[in-house]
Amino acid sequence: MKFYVRKLGTNELGYRNGKQKVGQFFFISKKCNGTFFPKLRQKINNDHIEIEILDVYRNVISNLNLHYHNDKHNTISGTRDEFRLYLNRNFAPNNFWFKPNDILIFEKKLDSEYKMYHIKISSIKYEDLNKKIKKTHYLTDDISDLILLKDTLNEK
Repeated sequence: MKFYVRKLGTNELGYRNGKQKVGQFFFISKKCNGTFFPKLRQKINNDHIEIEILDVYRNVISNLNLHYHNDKHNTISGTRDEFRLYLNRNFAPNNFWFKPNDILIFEKKLDSEYKMYHIKISSIKYEDLNKKIKKTHYLTDDISDLILLKDTLNEK
């Protein structure tokens, strides 16, 4: 798959009871492991890798850590089995840069190199684009159904 479409939620952005309180990350679908993002291994506790992402909106390249929290498979009392992409200040300049319901479209360039298109909820064309989003996250080889993407990205 060439694209990963993601709509952000409150929990991953650190919102608790309507207020931003804790650190931020992006949940990553398990379907992306080895198909879109590099393969992280279940047998290695908390396997992780650094990936490079170009944020097209700001034209900034960041190195982010993709973690597989997998103690459910490696420890007796483990409960976690999830993938997270942890944000840093180069990527998210403040705690309010990414907002719930913002749309992200990741494009795979090389094994550990990606472009990310950030469509903010405040964008004029957000509603039109939002209607075309199939789910909160999905993999696809074709974003022609998101034809508004180019114009939306040029609007800041």
